[in-house]
Amino acid sequence: MRVSVVCPTYNRSQAIRSTLASVARQAFPDWELLVASDGSTDDTDDVVRAVSADEPRIRLIRTEPHGDPSEPRNIALAQASGDIVAYLDHDDRFRPDHLQRVVDLVDGGADLVAMGNVYRDGHGIEKRRSSSFAMCWHPELQLLSAMFETSRVSHRRELVDEAGGWRVVPGFEDWDLWQRMADHGHRFTTVNEHTVRMLARDGSRRHTIPSRYRLPLVVFDEPDQARLALSELESDRHTQRLRAASIVDMRAWLARLMESPDFVRPNGWSGDPVRHHVQRVTKAHAPVAGLVVSRHADGWALAQPLHCPTADHADRIVAAAHRDRPTLLGEVQAITAPFGARFPHVRPVRTSGLADLQTTTRGTS
Repeated sequence: MRVSVVCPTYNRSQAIRSTLASVARQAFPDWELLVASDGSTDDTDDVVRAVSADEPRIRLIRTEPHGDPSEPRNIALAQASGDIVAYLDHDDRFRPDHLQRVVDLVDGGADLVAMGNVYRDGHGIEKRRSSSFAMCWHPELQLLSAMFETSRVSHRRELVDEAGGWRVVPGFEDWDLWQRMADHGHRFTTVNEHTVRMLARDGSRRHTIPSRYRLPLVVFDEPDQARLALSELESDRHTQRLRAASIVDMRAWLARLMESPDFVRPNGWSGDPVRHHVQRVTKAHAPVAGLVVSRHADGWALAQPLHCPTADHADRIVAAAHRDRPTLLGEVQAITAPFGARFPHVRPVRTSGLADLQTTTRGTS
């Protein structure tokens, strides 16, 4: 088969039928669907077998329970025959032209493909959809943001082997894999056609994993100094000053990315990413909202929680933040200097869950 669709599942029962049907309805016929049941204890396996009896391109692969989709995906990939891999989570669906669009893009030279999507609730009501702006891509954007959920991504088969396969990490295993593929020099081709229907989940995706790392902004000798500085930094009188500094840094950073040949726009979109970013910063909470006081090797830090999968990833985000936010960090130090603030060494704070002092910060990072 030309395309191998990998679908990990666990106890989905009859609800998986609509996901399987969305693949069976594909206009592109040369596909196989590998459903990796992660030790399901209900009738999910029987449902998949019943569907596959009428559609032999659908195959059930039963695995021992792992409690994480990474290893079931690896097991399915080991049995995949396609030179293109597409992913589909068990509560998402493809539009009938999805695989044809993917194949056309890969045949046109794409390594990695990310398609647009529509988020719907459990009743099928549309909640939101991906924007053209959100489909812009660059390796540094990938480093800093969990871009492109699994069901939206397809790639040439060999890329996953080159990157070392799916890893078990504490959340965002897709972010982890896409980042490793980018580190190997592979680039996304993005299309804002909304060919994937995804289940809208409550809450921010970024906050679905524990925050085990901290991005230190300034440090103090004593925790009481940090508490007082935090209260001052969060006062309304500094909001506009900090927002203006953040926009200055944002404009300079995006201008640099857009000059790079690695910067990707969704096919056919000629909008202004800078304008969209500035609008987001203007409407968002204060740029330093959500700070915590954390123990640091140099004292006590005012730090932003980082929701990222690995320590190495945290190291790189911290280095990028201190490189690309000089105006904002300068304003933070100026506001907190009367309380004894100084810049930390550029390294993340690793927390065991007990390293933060209880604070009354506003907003989220």
